[in-house]
Amino acid sequence: MAQIDYYAAQVNALLAKAGTSVQPSTTGNLADLTTTNKDNLVAAINEVKAAAGGDYAERAEAAAAEAEEVLESIPEDYSDLSAEVGDLKSAIDYTNERPGYKLTIWSGFPIHGYRVRSSDGAVESNAACHMTDFLYIKDLTRLKAYLFANDKTYAIAFYDSSRTLLTAISEIINTEGATWKSYDIDLTGVSYDSACYIRVTSVYINGLGGEAYLYCYQNGDIVAEIIGINDNLDYINSRQQNYVYFNYPNAYNNVGIINLSGGVGTNTNCRYTDYIDISGLSTLKAKTYLNNSGTAIAFYDASKNFLSGISKVNTEMETDYIIDLTDAAYSSAKYVRLSNYVGTDDTYGQTCYIYAYKNKDLLDCILHYKAANKLYGKTIAFVGDSITSTDYVLPCWPQIIAARTNCTALDYGISATTLAHDPDTHLNDYHFGHLDPEEIGYDADDPSTWTTGNCVCERWRKVSQTADAVVVMCGTNDWHTPRGEYNSTDTTTFFGGLNVLILGLLDRFPGKPIVICTMMQYGTDYNQTNYVDLRNRIINVLPVTSVMSVRERAECIKMKCEQYGIYCCDVFDKSGINGADTNKVYYRGSGDITHPSAYGQAHLANIIQSALEDVI
Repeated sequence: MAQIDYYAAQVNALLAKAGTSVQPSTTGNLADLTTTNKDNLVAAINEVKAAAGGDYAERAEAAAAEAEEVLESIPEDYSDLSAEVGDLKSAIDYTNERPGYKLTIWSGFPIHGYRVRSSDGAVESNAACHMTDFLYIKDLTRLKAYLFANDKTYAIAFYDSSRTLLTAISEIINTEGATWKSYDIDLTGVSYDSACYIRVTSVYINGLGGEAYLYCYQNGDIVAEIIGINDNLDYINSRQQNYVYFNYPNAYNNVGIINLSGGVGTNTNCRYTDYIDISGLSTLKAKTYLNNSGTAIAFYDASKNFLSGISKVNTEMETDYIIDLTDAAYSSAKYVRLSNYVGTDDTYGQTCYIYAYKNKDLLDCILHYKAANKLYGKTIAFVGDSITSTDYVLPCWPQIIAARTNCTALDYGISATTLAHDPDTHLNDYHFGHLDPEEIGYDADDPSTWTTGNCVCERWRKVSQTADAVVVMCGTNDWHTPRGEYNSTDTTTFFGGLNVLILGLLDRFPGKPIVICTMMQYGTDYNQTNYVDLRNRIINVLPVTSVMSVRERAECIKMKCEQYGIYCCDVFDKSGINGADTNKVYYRGSGDITHPSAYGQAHLANIIQSALEDVI
């Protein structure tokens, strides 16, 4: 009794430190708790979490420190209570409603081994599932999620202010497995008027499901994200799972300039960022567009007091910076703010950015001024094979582009498919599924039925015409496809498939931007013979029945793009992706030198996003 009284008093002190006057309705006084009604203490903590408001963040640091002291003092036989007090500390992020465009990183899916049951919305034990706690969504306008789901689990459950279940989303598939599912939910609809909280569940079994994520938007801007189902993932975790990334798209959202004293000055031609937490980072690489009238990069301590700043000593504008945060000069720095000059019509400073690193790992923390975001609100269709699909390292490059720019990505990537028609790949479907030939009316011996399948020269017919632009990357798997006649429409050949694909896209998307990419190199392609007159070899030397190397197939794509005036994004020759380095950083590893790693995915996103911005 005495021990639990002591810990109850410590939690009372913690609640007071957090600045709340909420008292547990079930107990009246925390000091009255006994070992037999410890659950009431848990209820009290949850009640505080539910009621915490926007100013909670101002006292979060002190509350967290107090929570640490409580945790350290609780003996092992009170481990359950310890976990609940720790849960209060972790609630600091998702319960505060930060104003403006300060990106909040929520914890991942920290409640392991549980799910929201689809039969009645109850939480139940399930070793194959991981679940979030209650996440406050009242002021959000949109959710985007990618979850591994089945019909036994509510993938996303919505609750009112009392945390009573309102509605939920589940998947109607076989009960034994799960499938990847993308969600895009408009929270402004009447269906979600009363929704204050969500809980999200993702299946995680046999190594599958670890790439689940959730993006939360407020009036078009990403304001929070959950990545993965590992404990407390955030942007300083060195990408331990190779898919964690962090970004602030369009973060220069304040009108004004950071002056030479670290304060905010009036300047309608400039924009500056909110405070950006740089705790745990080792390096910043940045480009700004600002002269000596203001501070390009300003550093602040934990209390947001100005420490130092970097500004130009002359009137030159665009400048690159590499800042070693391990230097003693930055030992007290916890936050940065950046300034950027945009002019009277948002035409300057379009290329400003900041990259954040920890221990040489690029964390993909990227800031861009909003005027540079030509893809904002657009719908982009991405068509291709496994390099484009969501079957390997996530987020894949279309997902990264979507997250950075707030465009909608329609991913038509299907693994193990070819550009040309091939009866062995024709029936391949999303996530390694297969089409039923009888259901789609496919006869391998009847060319009139070939348009039913998923070879890229046929799949363009399935791409939604709501797309504002189309990106295609294909040809990786056509190692056995014959060259064919240059202007042929025989889709069993490489040139024939290209002609049918391009003409079909031009007809289906008149006047809309189309980008066709050459495939990325395999990890050993840099060793291939570099033919001096490659095009002459393809057209005049190779027989029409000859199969081609991946370099030759890439050259065919470039030739056809030139013929039709299509924008070609030359990933093969000009992206820098190759396997020449010892570590083969662009590839997944463990013998896979075909599919991109997290670093490779981010690099592809950079290259292809730039191509899209050139044509939109």
